[in-house]
Amino acid sequence: MDSETSEPLTSSSISNSPIFKLHRDLLWSIFSLNGTYSSFYSANCSENSPLTTTRRSSQVCVLWRQIILDSPSIWGNCMDLDLLGQERSDWRDEVLRRTGRAPLCVQARYAKAVTSNTDIHRFLVDLIDANWERIQVFHIYVQSRQTLNDARVWSAFSRPAPNLRVFSIFSLNNESKETIAGPFPQHSLHLFSDNAPVLVQFSLRDNTIVMPISVRPFPPALLSANLRHLSLHQPKEFAATDLLAACEQMPHLKVLEIVISRLIADDPQNECMYSHRKVSLPSLMAITIAGPELAIYPAFFGRISAHPGCALSVDTTLSRTGSGFPEKETAKVQKMLQIFLEYSNTFFDHYRDGQYALRELNVAILPGTLNLTTYQHRYYFRLTGNGHDDIPRHILDMVLNTVAALKFHSTITQLKLFLALNHPTISNPTLYKLFQALGSINELVTNPMSLSLIHNICISKDVNVLFPLLKVLYLRGSGGAWNRERSIKPFLFARRPTVPIEALDLTRSTWPLGDLRFLDALTGLKLLWTQDRELHEYICGSGNPEGLLTVT
Repeated sequence: MDSETSEPLTSSSISNSPIFKLHRDLLWSIFSLNGTYSSFYSANCSENSPLTTTRRSSQVCVLWRQIILDSPSIWGNCMDLDLLGQERSDWRDEVLRRTGRAPLCVQARYAKAVTSNTDIHRFLVDLIDANWERIQVFHIYVQSRQTLNDARVWSAFSRPAPNLRVFSIFSLNNESKETIAGPFPQHSLHLFSDNAPVLVQFSLRDNTIVMPISVRPFPPALLSANLRHLSLHQPKEFAATDLLAACEQMPHLKVLEIVISRLIADDPQNECMYSHRKVSLPSLMAITIAGPELAIYPAFFGRISAHPGCALSVDTTLSRTGSGFPEKETAKVQKMLQIFLEYSNTFFDHYRDGQYALRELNVAILPGTLNLTTYQHRYYFRLTGNGHDDIPRHILDMVLNTVAALKFHSTITQLKLFLALNHPTISNPTLYKLFQALGSINELVTNPMSLSLIHNICISKDVNVLFPLLKVLYLRGSGGAWNRERSIKPFLFARRPTVPIEALDLTRSTWPLGDLRFLDALTGLKLLWTQDRELHEYICGSGNPEGLLTVT
């Protein structure tokens, strides 16, 4: 502000400010929006908490304070336990009093905020017990299973929840279930007395929070056309037909996350009600399922019709015996890949253009594990061997051939590739097919071992280069001096005559680089690295190669 031309603020100039001419109803709407519960609010940003914003707004002027204090619904959105842990209970009690009989949004984003046997913990238990029917949002991070280990809490969870829209519990502790004693219900919890008419999200996001909920059959409180988000991360035994029947009663479901300890699949020789029709879930955008059962693909995935942009996030473990990989399991893998291909092609085709187009792909093949992911839309496919076993070569070839057949579009321009050089089951022909399918890549994030393998594939296939549009190479990982001569140099120099790399980024490499003066022959290559936390840049062929001698 220009001190020579600006006028000093006076009570008259403040009262004439445009904001003081807003109608009371509009101000109330603004204050309500500022205090609205958001699942994106972080405990590390207390300055942006609805409670902090509401409290400060109420202290601006008499008018604002009157509007806010006269609105219990605004304060009902502000039951933020992260900010109510004071030694004295005055502020906690005052905030609760200001809520009147309005619906409550109860949240704690900081797990240690509600530690067992503390004043704030006792406040939470009293709040749940006395006001359960008022609670609209219950979004709690807890550090221990003991936090909710109270008979009054379990009793409240068994009562009707007429206002409950979001029920979400996260646990950040991996304590053993056997170490906890107390009033956990011994029988299946009668969840919400089968009465939660406006529930849209139900999440138990850690298996250390053991709520005794039966999923055979599903709790009637969850079988609602209103439900949009269902997360059950405590391992359960599921029957495929029960899961399908439950989904059929949740037609607007957008997110489904479950952990399966054992899947009971219907006998393929017998007909079931879903043998000739699919369950329609047109809003389903994300499916996350963890479990060891290959049968989940034909028994569940093959029998639902999801949104075209639905992202699979599946973690599957192969089973095998001491005598080798059974033919029956190979047949299951073939069926899995058939369904995986259908879902993935629909997914990639949906995100082929526009602002949500896929830009990156991540592939990792390590001992015993294959990962295929894209972080933009929660797409995640993980296949692991049994225990410490590697994935059998013929199975890995089947998977890679399927991945190579995916309809990758030209919008995918970045590949993160991490391969185990001496992995006994990596097949060059199948990898070659995959690399050919990714011809639009212009940025490669990888490690020296993967570069060696790419170069070896080029030699074995008698081709000059893979990834003809590649311009930028980011090197990660660790290793010794042999990396320079056996991986970096052959890869870069083989591309020089036709499609040279334009930039080599070593800023996140953790291995000693040493003498890189040999790169100076690659005229025009931009080299980036960090040393003593400072960013360095060198254009190869610019006449000062000695600067590459001390790269560390």
